[in-house]
Amino acid sequence: MRIRPSQSRTAVIAALTTTLLLTGCKSGASSSNVAPPAPPTLNDSTLNRYQLANRCFVVQSVQSGKFLALENETPRFAASSAGSATPFYFKPSALGRYLIYSPDEQWLSLISENEIEAGNASTTLQEPGIVVEHIGDVVSVIGPTADPIDDAIGGAGEAQREGARELTNAFVGSSRIAMSSQPVDGSEWEIFADEGQYTLQSYQSGAHFAEQLADNTLGNNFRLQPAQNCATYPEAELNASGEPFKGTLPDGS
Repeated sequence: MRIRPSQSRTAVIAALTTTLLLTGCKSGASSSNVAPPAPPTLNDSTLNRYQLANRCFVVQSVQSGKFLALENETPRFAASSAGSATPFYFKPSALGRYLIYSPDEQWLSLISENEIEAGNASTTLQEPGIVVEHIGDVVSVIGPTADPIDDAIGGAGEAQREGARELTNAFVGSSRIAMSSQPVDGSEWEIFADEGQYTLQSYQSGAHFAEQLADNTLGNNFRLQPAQNCATYPEAELNASGEPFKGTLPDGS
């Protein structure tokens, strides 16, 4: 039997169509079984600045190779291996910012020599200025005719407060990195990542971590190696008690 050209073309087109349909089905079936990319693991050196959250690390200076350890509660880059370093828990306080918590339940902080005393003194010394500014607010109620008096009183109050701030800032003294028994303003560290290396800066002052340790062998870049035996970070506890409300509110809800 002789096959006509039109019949031959029809058979070829039908065969190609069947092949494409089968290929598409197989492709669809295989693509649906492809697992999504796995998130970075603790051993992945490409963790970005946000993926450090709620994890345990030891800190190593890239330049010196030394690890951060606590010696008599004093942080020093004196450990020669990860095993002899102190593990720290990185608790996020905001995007890219962390509270760094030690196994003995203290915070790695940038602390001023007289921070607590200066804070108390600042509050006391600024009080008169605050009172004077409030007097200016009262005077302003009189109306536009009292504006010059209001401005003069408000300016005097602000000048007094500014003088108090300058005085207490001078009293604070130099800062140093130490462990604090509770989180303070200097406990918050901003971390930046670049290809597996990290820089730590005080969110309060902007100072680099290594600069505050006064160790020129460290450099500003650090590695964060996964670790174990970190302390559990203290979380706020729920202390509500009693029976939940049942019924209808006055508005009918």
